[in-house]
Amino acid sequence: MKIIEDSQGSVKKKFLFSKLFAELYYFFALHLYVIFTILGCAISIAILLFFAELIFPKAVHIFNYSMTDKVFTELVNDHKYHAAVAFMDTKKDIIENSKEPYTFRQELADCYVHTGDYPKALEQYRLVREWFGQMIVKDIPKDWTPAQIKQFKDFINICLLREEYNIYLKMGDIANVRKYYGMMKTLHESTDWDNLGNFFGEEGEEKLNGVLDGRGFEDGFRFELIQGKYLTNPDAAIAEMEYYAINVANSKDFNQRYKLKLFNELVRMLIEQDQRIAARHYLEIALQMADTLEYNTILSR
Repeated sequence: MKIIEDSQGSVKKKFLFSKLFAELYYFFALHLYVIFTILGCAISIAILLFFAELIFPKAVHIFNYSMTDKVFTELVNDHKYHAAVAFMDTKKDIIENSKEPYTFRQELADCYVHTGDYPKALEQYRLVREWFGQMIVKDIPKDWTPAQIKQFKDFINICLLREEYNIYLKMGDIANVRKYYGMMKTLHESTDWDNLGNFFGEEGEEKLNGVLDGRGFEDGFRFELIQGKYLTNPDAAIAEMEYYAINVANSKDFNQRYKLKLFNELVRMLIEQDQRIAARHYLEIALQMADTLEYNTILSR
């Protein structure tokens, strides 16, 4: 009996001091060490940020803003719109305390559009309107005349109307599409487009042209205005779209994607009005343009 017990004890000792046991021991010990090290670092960083925000609030805010902008931009560029929305839900204070919250809100509205949450997209533009209204009262240059202030407000308004119009169009809310088209048309006709660039300077004008997809100020709304006209006068809208699309196609001031967008819309209108021969003609032009584009699964917003 003692021989058996000694034998069992010997096996147990061999296992305890075996290479396998040593490897298992160090494996778990190492992982515990790593876990505690990570937790310690996280706690240390949290404490440092807490005291840094008390001592250097402005610097910490800039850091948070920069990191938030970087992460959010990467998510949007990767078309991870749900993740971008979820991320920004945790950063509402960053948006509200930003000097230019409209940049975040416009991108966030676009994410909501991509995820099909149109009411939340419209809510972002409502908040953008509120912010611009406050800034115009607070920071408007003192040498601007009432006419200049009105023109600036009208330009901001037509830019936001354009985005809201497109959201209602995606929703299929024809009543609001007609309403926003009417408001855009009125503002477009009353705006002094030739002198509008004076408000922004060269750098500002360049940025705004980028927002308008490489088009000029006035042309930035032409597409939506023709779409709106189509709802009330299809023949006149088709004639205007044909003229506009051909002129744009022959111009070097517009990118290929915008040209393709115009011809695609023209083809849609023609098919709806049963003008199939004309639709086929412009479809061939659109296909030729598509062949000149680099491969990209997303051709437009």
